[in-house]
Amino acid sequence: MQGVSSSQKIFLINCLVSIQQPLSESGINNDYISSLFTKIRGYVSGLIDEEVVAILEKCKLQNKVSCIRDHVRKYNKSEIVAKEDEIDEEKPLAQIEDMDSSSFAESLKMFSALVIGSDGVVPEFQQIQDPQVRSEVSSGVAKALLQAYELVYTSLLDPSNGYMDSKSMLRHTPDQMKTILGI
Repeated sequence: MQGVSSSQKIFLINCLVSIQQPLSESGINNDYISSLFTKIRGYVSGLIDEEVVAILEKCKLQNKVSCIRDHVRKYNKSEIVAKEDEIDEEKPLAQIEDMDSSSFAESLKMFSALVIGSDGVVPEFQQIQDPQVRSEVSSGVAKALLQAYELVYTSLLDPSNGYMDSKSMLRHTPDQMKTILGI
């Protein structure tokens, strides 16, 4: 699936669904139909992931979200080590390159503009012919964007991360973002 563009994934999803539907409706239940279903799910998942990364990169949040995830993993590991009295002090997120308050403020401003903008941030995926699959992809992108926003939101509000002006950067709560994204 890597190296396959979004438009190619959409084309493959449409082809596989158009093959799978008549076979499923005919009552045939075999490994081939299961294989088609698995392939469709793989392309849907890949399409969702690709679109989320593209949106987060547009507003310069992709690297920040990855950094936060890495930081959380390290923090969780250091808690385990701390129990063994071998803690290694971590630098607060705000002191890591490109994770400062002004950089976050700009990225969140761009994210809000994309989400609230007239076109909306979640692509409609009109080229996907099956309405159920189209809805699943759009919903998947919205949910993944909400998860990323919730991660950023909680990280900015966590005092241990060193963001003194986090409330001024966060214009929307995760519940408000959920409504904006139509989840």
